[in-house]
Amino acid sequence: MNHLVYNFNTKISPELTQVGGKAKSLISLTKAGLPVPAGIELTVNFFTEWTQQIKSSSVWETLLINPNKNNCDAAKAMA
Repeated sequence: MNHLVYNFNTKISPELTQVGGKAKSLISLTKAGLPVPAGIELTVNFFTEWTQQIKSSSVWETLLINPNKNNCDAAKAMA
């Protein structure tokens, strides 16, 4: 099952490639009963549709050709 969000107190052990090392460690520490503040992790899958949309746009092409603040702000505005 592809989750988009994991709570740190999840019973599931997400793949490292989906959540990254820090989140994987926080989930493991929570499972071990250590005091970890409540939190969530947004997975790679959470961002896939958004990043594909941006990367297929002319805004992204412009940013790659001319990486400046205005072009970066235009790409961020697509969210």
